[in-house]
Amino acid sequence: ALLSTAINFSVEEQYLLAKLIHLLHHDDTDMAYKMLVLAKQHLCRGGITARLRFTLPPIVFESLKLLKRVKKLEMVDTMASTAAAPTPVEETKKEEEEQPKVEEEETKEEGEKAEEGEEDTKDEKAEEVTEDEAKSEEDEKEESSKKEEEEKASVVAPPVFTKKVNCRRIFLFVQKIIAMLAIADPRASFKLNLEAAISADKCAILASSSSSKDTNSDFTSISYEFITQAFQIYEDEISDSKAQQRSIEMIVGTLLSCKMFEKDDYEALITKTAQYAAKLLKKPDQCRMVTLVSHLFFTGADANDKGAYRNPQRVLECLQRALKIADACSMSSSANVQLFVEILEHYVYYFEKDNPVISDRFVSGLVALIKEHMESIGFSSSADQMVFAETQGHYRHILRYLQKKKDEKESAKKFANVVC
Repeated sequence: ALLSTAINFSVEEQYLLAKLIHLLHHDDTDMAYKMLVLAKQHLCRGGITARLRFTLPPIVFESLKLLKRVKKLEMVDTMASTAAAPTPVEETKKEEEEQPKVEEEETKEEGEKAEEGEEDTKDEKAEEVTEDEAKSEEDEKEESSKKEEEEKASVVAPPVFTKKVNCRRIFLFVQKIIAMLAIADPRASFKLNLEAAISADKCAILASSSSSKDTNSDFTSISYEFITQAFQIYEDEISDSKAQQRSIEMIVGTLLSCKMFEKDDYEALITKTAQYAAKLLKKPDQCRMVTLVSHLFFTGADANDKGAYRNPQRVLECLQRALKIADACSMSSSANVQLFVEILEHYVYYFEKDNPVISDRFVSGLVALIKEHMESIGFSSSADQMVFAETQGHYRHILRYLQKKKDEKESAKKFANVVC
């Protein structure tokens, strides 16, 4: 009893320390980074690995919060300063635009002189005076233009980035902390790796809008490294079937959030994720995750989206594999007919998103298959009957949606051949 109360008291203390980390703040980003480093050093001196699962995650989240401030200083302000500074091309354009104006002014002055000479040819002294005035005006213009050029040359562009701590340094710090946390709490380390990967991808998006392509590739490789670390933890530490299902859902969400991966890297990651989904222990979970992973092969709002990745054939392969698994599950339990309804929903989604491989024939055939299963279904328990009632409501909702699309003018032609 004394041991349990001591452990509970220790846990409460760790929660208080975790809350204290979120109170650390300084306006200077370099000083805020030093505070987090110092806090990490003190907390790691506790000597008990179990304590780290409470105190290290707050440091990671505060570091990612600090990253947003450093990112603004390193990238956003730099882009603003470079945009504000005049480029040599802009200066030459201005000079070219000013030249014809000066020539027009000179021609006007010459015309006025000619008219004055024709009107008053007798007064030579007056002509000499006007010529002298014109020359003095030209000299003044040349002097003023020289002064403007000297002032432009003397203007110094604002400093790009003066802080010692940049985004890369923060990512290195975060990576070390997550690696330490993997020993005490692998699942928390898995989640934080995915969170850090999304942050690195956002930095890559900002870097891509600047002139430096090397910076963009650096942040993309950092994001890729975080995800590979998460994959390694999944393979080594996560063995519970439900935990594996939740982990795959988080991986899919992370990969859909990341927009800056190279094509080869992205294909490697989504292929590995599809393999994880196909190796789940329980068949219903396997069916749902394979269906979910299909969205990784068809991303982007439309085909014109630059960051979109689309492999329609792989989408069809995932859905057909899910149907085979659902068919095997329906033989063991009639309640698993809900898997067919869930897959139908994904078929309708891809058909509406103009996946060229998913045609109205697939949607109509699956609707007919579900009708056949529902007519011949039998219930072995009241629980199965409740599940069937929920599945039937879901199925009717999809049919109403299809009928609505057939009635709308915009989509009537596309959904006309769908039999529901």
